Amino acid sequence: MLELTKENYDNTVDGSDIVLIDCWQQFCAPCAQYAPIFEKTSEKYPEITFTKLNSQVETSISDHFFISSTPTTVIMKEKTVVFKKPGVFSEEELVEIIEEIKTMDMEEFRAAKAAEKAARRAARQQK
Repeated sequence: MLELTKENYDNTVDGSDIVLIDCWQQFCAPCAQYAPIFEKTSEKYPEITFTKLNSQVETSISDHFFISSTPTTVIMKEKTVVFKKPGVFSEEELVEIIEEIKTMDMEEFRAAKAAEKAARRAARQQK
């Protein structure tokens, strides 16, 4: 399990197709509950990079992802955040999310995000 830091962030994201980030804090009971689930799930996916981010220490990264509660799971595919949600997931739920992301069409995802952004921009201009 890789501890994600500002020093290894770029290499980690650039060198991996899919990166899962467990954003946690010390003295967070749900974080302690989630850690073994996250680690056990990582053993099923050696081709995926699983990381831990101490959001109290690595504040520049947690601010970049707008982490407001822990634990929060962030998943990046092709250097793009495709999933971010706070809370504790069961192993089954995490596996289901990973399987969905593995098959995700990134061209479709990026096109949908661009369309959402354009719609928000148009709505602001109408005000």
